[in-house]
Amino acid sequence: MGRKFNEEYKQEAVKLVKEGGLSLCQAARDLGIAPSTLCKWVKDSGDLNLDSLTIAEKDELKLLRKEVKQLRMERDILKKATAYFAKTSM
Repeated sequence: MGRKFNEEYKQEAVKLVKEGGLSLCQAARDLGIAPSTLCKWVKDSGDLNLDSLTIAEKDELKLLRKEVKQLRMERDILKKATAYFAKTSM
């Protein structure tokens, strides 16, 4: 289960990106959160300008999204396997 962040924390994190001069990826690293999480917060705040991301950041975001998709698939497979083996061991 993921961590919960209050609205004030999210606003301060977004402020780091918009006004603090930090890139989205650098701010996420500094805060110990996933870049995709921070990206969502920035989007939700109203004015995400993807053009402000560097090519390297866009590539990293694409790679992270691909990795998240792969990890979710692996998690789902493990859940099904766990359920199957739990059922057969009874």
